[in-house]
Parts: sequence; C-alpha cells; structure tokens
Amino acid sequence: MRGGGSGGARLRNPCLTMHQPWASLLVHGIKRVEGRSWPSPLTGRLWIHAASKVPDPDTVKAMEEFYREIYALDGITNITFPHHYPVSRLLVALRGLMRLNQQTKGHT
Repeated sequence: MRGGGSGGARLRNPCLTMHQPWASLLVHGIKRVEGRSWPSPLTGRLWIHAASKVPDPDTVKAMEEFYREIYALDGITNITFPHHYPVSRLLVALRGLMRLNQQTKGHT
C-alpha cells in the first residue's frame, strides 16, 4: 500500500494495488472481503488500483464461476460481472471501510 507516509503516520492518499480480476470484482461489490497482514487504521478514502499484469482468461472464468457458486448458496443468481478487467489504472476511491484487527479475524 502506498500513501506517502511512514512509520505509522496517517496516510493521506492510501492506495491498494490488486491484480485482476480481483480488483474489479472488489470494486463491483462481488468480492466483499480483502485481507492484508499489515494494520490498516484507515478512515476516509482508499484508492483501488489495478496492477499491470493482464489477467489470464482462464483465471477470470474460474473466478467468475467461483463467485457464481458462492452467491448461489444464498439463492443469488443474477450477478453482473464486469465486462472487462482494465490494468495499470486507478479504478475507484472507496469510503466507509471497516477494519478488523488480528484478534477478530476469522471470528464471526
């Protein structure tokens, strides 16, 4: 994550870089969770950036099928997937993020 700060300083423009198709699946609300090992006391805006690696078509197909199966367990069958998975660009700035600390991860 980039932000122009260091050593626990408050990040002014934090940016999370993700490979495709996961970046677009997160932005479109299909992928609902992203876990990282570093602390993320973020408030305000978080930019989502698509990395430069072009996604493998088989990976895209596999991830779309994976999420179809997951959502089908809850009776949701009308998922609209992104039409394309752009690379090397900012996709969106998100607000209102929730952070789970190490003690609460995995406990629902």
